[in-house]
Amino acid sequence: MSSVSLLSLTRKNSLKWTGVVAILTVLFCSSLIVFLFLKDSEREILVTGKTAIASFRTDILGGNIRSVELQLNSDLKKAEQDLFVFLDQDKRPWISNPNLTYSGSCSKPGIICRDLGSGRLIIDIPIYFDSDGHSLWGFLHLEKVPNIHWEIILTVSLTFLFGMLGLALLLHTRFMHSISIVSSTMLSWSEQLQKNPKDSQRFDSVPFEELAPIAYSLRGLNKEISNLEDSAQKRGSLNTLRSIGHDILNPVSRMKRIFGVLKTQSNTNDEPLINSLESNLKRLSGYAEQIKSLYKRESGELDQNPLTTDLSLEVKSLTNDLIDDSDAIQKNIKFELLLTEQCLVSAPSSILSRIAENIIVNSIHASPNNSTVRVTTARENGSVTLKVTDSGSGISESIRDKIFDANFTTKTNKGTGLGLFVVKQLCEEIGGTISCFSATGNGTTFEISFPQAGIQS
Repeated sequence: MSSVSLLSLTRKNSLKWTGVVAILTVLFCSSLIVFLFLKDSEREILVTGKTAIASFRTDILGGNIRSVELQLNSDLKKAEQDLFVFLDQDKRPWISNPNLTYSGSCSKPGIICRDLGSGRLIIDIPIYFDSDGHSLWGFLHLEKVPNIHWEIILTVSLTFLFGMLGLALLLHTRFMHSISIVSSTMLSWSEQLQKNPKDSQRFDSVPFEELAPIAYSLRGLNKEISNLEDSAQKRGSLNTLRSIGHDILNPVSRMKRIFGVLKTQSNTNDEPLINSLESNLKRLSGYAEQIKSLYKRESGELDQNPLTTDLSLEVKSLTNDLIDDSDAIQKNIKFELLLTEQCLVSAPSSILSRIAENIIVNSIHASPNNSTVRVTTARENGSVTLKVTDSGSGISESIRDKIFDANFTTKTNKGTGLGLFVVKQLCEEIGGTISCFSATGNGTTFEISFPQAGIQS
């Protein structure tokens, strides 16, 4: 089915109906004016006839009919077609008059008739011998051309016509302007959806309130598109991490076997190094298992009875290993530990270690040389909190809401954009929350809160 332009259809219909309404209005006004002139002429002829009868009553009843007719036609006749004739009781002329050509007769005495053929008003006014109206003498027959001022009717009609056309033109112009705005707005929205369906700023400005529901729907569409995109990105990232975790476990298993051989061949002097290597290998294995488990949260396969881990002990063990981190050694970073005992969390140690390591390593990267990273654990109101504070340059407000998004990073040629994303996923997996407090130039604090194990919420 072929489409029709709203503008052209509106223009065509508005012009057509404007002309029809203008013509009907002029016809109505003209007819009304003519009717008013006719009513005025009817009142005039009725008054004229009754006045004539009252003035010449004595002469009429005395038989001086011809003289009265001549007097009336001489004094009151205004047009050639005007006529004053006296009729008897049977409506025959008392005196023959060649100008009396009207063949009809008004059915009711005293009622004005309209002769459409000659355009005259005709009336037969009864004349009585007595004042009570019981003894009929005859009738005064009047024929008169109505006093219609056609120049007034023409002037008024033209005034109405041009006034209506002017008003219609003004309304047409404004209406077409409004339609044009609606059309251009819809076109702009359509182009915006084609270019960037996620951009909802164009739909914040609505020229007419009738378009508000459409704009609201489009904003909802924008939001849904963004949600679907975020969901797809998150799903893709989790699948990638799951695959990475699976692939990491294979070399980790081989490293464990090699480590077992090395451990049997080591001497006492190598014991601190062996213990550190064993701790890190265990942690790496736990990370790989944990990365794979991220996908399970989406499919509802999580362990309903997780292990209980002391967050403070896990943080202490981790910071002991991170002292030997190459970035920490290069920058001469120190750790300030403020740890509360028995910060128990219902989660495997691998998850808590992974969360803490990502946050602390990020703080090391953000810290200036010869500075201190403060790590605090605490128990309060049924929650266990971990705070990591650095004295780096801080995180600007413009990107603070993006740091937990997958693939977002500010580390050139170094970061993957998955560290904080993974931390947030892990926190949510065990019922925790993570917040960031930062100001440009004043460092950054990450605060993570977990439900305390053994405390009923």
